[in-house]
Amino acid sequence: EINNRDSLLSLAQLLFNRGYSILLYDQRACGRSNGKYHSDGSDEAADLMELISTMEIREQIIHPLYVVGFGIGADASLLAALEENRIKGLVAINPYLTTKRFLDLKKEQFDTYWFPFYRSIMWWWYKIRTGFAPPYREIEDIKPVSCQTLLIVNEQFKECDEVKRLLEISENEKLRIELHPTQPDELNNLIESYINSL
Repeated sequence: EINNRDSLLSLAQLLFNRGYSILLYDQRACGRSNGKYHSDGSDEAADLMELISTMEIREQIIHPLYVVGFGIGADASLLAALEENRIKGLVAINPYLTTKRFLDLKKEQFDTYWFPFYRSIMWWWYKIRTGFAPPYREIEDIKPVSCQTLLIVNEQFKECDEVKRLLEISENEKLRIELHPTQPDELNNLIESYINSL
């Protein structure tokens, strides 16, 4: 399970040993970072693009540049790649893709009982808690992938409407989908193998 950037040290070490430069950072209000958690990925995408720009100015990026994101970080990676042409490939692990899916998974995660209009109420609660609620993203708002992308998803997510939509609108040669391995080493090897193939 990915709790913070320390959870990624084994992957970072594996890629570093293969000659890649690595930067691990927490999205805002995740892991050990501070700030307000906005839940959508759009502000986190802006953070990622700013980080890339800052590192590029300081000549700290070795190209090609690949991005790996988990959950909201996966959404942020997909959104950032739409505007940031320095990203040549990305691995998105269990992104939410829509607000509906995000809220449904949060309901499951926190074992919240079903009640009428729970999505609207939860979105209202996020707005109060964070001071900001991003635009509600629908399936129609999903954009095709803009660079070489490996989408790693849990088995139950592979057949969901969001993934079907992403597959439908993306170029076949740019998008590859794999099931999330059960072992951390298998996940690391899958990510490394994909990045090495680009």
